[in-house]
Amino acid sequence: MVKNKLSFVAVALVALGLSGQAVAQAKIEVGVTWAGKSGATTRLYTSMKDRLQEIAPQISLEFAGEQADIAKVEETIKKFDSSKAATVALRDSAATLLATLKTVNPTFLGGTNNPKFYGTIKNIQAPEGNITGVTYFLPKDIIIRSFISLLPEADFFSFIGDTKHSSFAVDKEGSEEACKQLKLRCTFNAVTTADEAKDIAARNPDGAKAFVLMNHGLLIDNTKAIVASAGKVPTFAFGDASVKDGAVAGLVADVGKLGVQLADAINDVLVKKKPVSAVPVGLDNQPLLVINMGSVNRLGLNIPLEILSTGTVVD
Repeated sequence: MVKNKLSFVAVALVALGLSGQAVAQAKIEVGVTWAGKSGATTRLYTSMKDRLQEIAPQISLEFAGEQADIAKVEETIKKFDSSKAATVALRDSAATLLATLKTVNPTFLGGTNNPKFYGTIKNIQAPEGNITGVTYFLPKDIIIRSFISLLPEADFFSFIGDTKHSSFAVDKEGSEEACKQLKLRCTFNAVTTADEAKDIAARNPDGAKAFVLMNHGLLIDNTKAIVASAGKVPTFAFGDASVKDGAVAGLVADVGKLGVQLADAINDVLVKKKPVSAVPVGLDNQPLLVINMGSVNRLGLNIPLEILSTGTVVD
């Protein structure tokens, strides 16, 4: 009799599409949010979403990106943390927020500098809390070396950064340390408006051999004007968006690759049930050297063929 009842239940489950495999595929709800508009963040999110559809279709994303400000992001994170299995919070502003805003459920970062700099995660190889994810961070000495490979005579760089951007302090500190390590002369210009950035580029008051634009929205949005103001002084950048708009080159993390890594981290924690401490923060160990050939030709720079053959060229 018991055997017959069990058989009936098994048949009923199959008929309803509730086999053991289907039960295991129950929806896992995850919220996604960030502040402001960012092309790189959108590409990261799209790559993450596509990868999750491939490897973990049971994960259902609720998108609440491009919030008006970080206060709205904080409100959204709190809502997701009480109603979802996990939260994905993107961009530097969210990483900074999560250094003090505590969540209960697994929380994933992306589109951010090294979260260790913000105090969000102390050990990115073995995260100690409930937060992991990916970072676009690259050591600044490696980035600056890539600039020198394109412009060997550059022994004096003038950096321009938006002092209001959440990563300005860590970008400046890392760049200062790299300049010291590489025995370069470097100056740092903190701006708050596009006009200030253009003025520095036009005047070049310290006689720098090249400018470097930090990967801050204010500078990304005004790269064309800043490059034009710099004239014959080469301008490099920490982000590929600025390279596409006229900066000579930038060594950057592959956003698409990081999106895949972020999806894999989410899958590891939510589906494979790995502890967050066993899911290191992902980095791009093979970054892209993006080169703007239009700017190279305009400035009359001679780029070694072996560098061009390994770089990503844009016009």
